[in-house]
Amino acid sequence: MSRVPQSSSPARSSSLTSTLLKVEVMIWGARIRYPQASKNLEHWLNGHGKALSIPVQDFASQRFVIEHLISVHRPQFIDGARHRLASGDVVRGRPFVMQYYDSVTAPVHSDWYYAFGGFQVESQVSVDVNVKESSSFDLRFLTWNSRMRPYEYHWKPGIQGPAIPFLGRVTGEEMLALERAGKSQSFSYSSDWAAITDPQVVASTTIDISSLAR
Repeated sequence: MSRVPQSSSPARSSSLTSTLLKVEVMIWGARIRYPQASKNLEHWLNGHGKALSIPVQDFASQRFVIEHLISVHRPQFIDGARHRLASGDVVRGRPFVMQYYDSVTAPVHSDWYYAFGGFQVESQVSVDVNVKESSSFDLRFLTWNSRMRPYEYHWKPGIQGPAIPFLGRVTGEEMLALERAGKSQSFSYSSDWAAITDPQVVASTTIDISSLAR
């Protein structure tokens, strides 16, 4: 059922009602093809600002997330291990922990693109490095855990609001007007840590520190 905002200004009330109806149409129309986008909008409308937990399996099953871990996070950890070994910051043969986070954007026109756009991905790994030759080491990822870092689902003046194909678009100003009227509330979202086991992410490798050695 649609909730009609109450206002002392007929024009303002009409504008809020129009925006609310557009949002509700987007929520209901997106449920099948864009379920996460629908869920986020509905939580913004009815969640009273409560943090939204994204299921670990939903996060870890996104192929673009795995590809980001392969192409960005993995090289960062390998390079980090090289520099730590070369500088003597770690004891060779003893496992050590590294962390890294950055942002990733979901593929255009995907459910997660309309749900989040971009968000932050954080990884924490435990690695074991053993001597292979004088300046060459075998690196193994003992554990790899990743998550969506806490992030805000909120709107600002002048930025594009949510848009879902064939169902409409709401501007940032319109979304903020509903929030100021007490009809919706921004919220934070994140996922718990997911154990990553994809072989392309966690495969062992050989690293050489000869060019970095002191």
